[in-house]
Amino acid sequence: MRKTLKRRLMIYVCIIVTLLSVFTISLSSASDDNVSLFNPNNLSILHDNIRVLDGTWIGDSNQEALAIVETLTDDELHLGILQKVAADSYSVVSMSSGLLSSADYYNNPHQLLDHMKDGHPYFDITTDKQWVYIEFEKNDSGEWLVSSLLIENRDSSERISCNCDVDTQSVWVFSVAYPRINWPFLHEELLLNHFDLHSFTYECNRALAYIEEEKGRNHNYQVLEIEW
Repeated sequence: MRKTLKRRLMIYVCIIVTLLSVFTISLSSASDDNVSLFNPNNLSILHDNIRVLDGTWIGDSNQEALAIVETLTDDELHLGILQKVAADSYSVVSMSSGLLSSADYYNNPHQLLDHMKDGHPYFDITTDKQWVYIEFEKNDSGEWLVSSLLIENRDSSERISCNCDVDTQSVWVFSVAYPRINWPFLHEELLLNHFDLHSFTYECNRALAYIEEEKGRNHNYQVLEIEW
């Protein structure tokens, strides 16, 4: 009789522990969902001439966000980093140069996401002319820089790819995989703040042109890896 009661008591305890665990997980999931929902209409932006159109939280919190920003001073849209300064109040602490037109933004599929919630947010858009993917990372000094970039011409399928080390400003430029070249970029050219996609693309094209020159001097050009 005692063994039966003891067994039943253990079963009840296990059931209670299981229910508590499920309840705790549910609360945690609900909390995560609340953090992951980005709604620009619920944010107060501390800049009169800036409007946030879309964004994504960086990491697993609402302290920072990568956002598409519209200004009243031009017809282009910008990428910016929002930083929390008070409850639901945010300041734009870093903003690129004009990245794309309003028409390109509204008429084409795009995505802002920190997919792994690991502090590597990206912007992805496909227009009639090109596919653009830009990923960002914060260095030890708290600066946001370009960590990865891809631009593909949809007509010719020509591609520019970059892998950047934000701490050393080491930038590997290539088309698909190899050959590739470690091309020098200035620190300011990699910063999200005032990042200019057109001038960045121009430098990448210079790097790819140099690779073409080297192909004639190297028989094994498929694995050509040029480092300064």
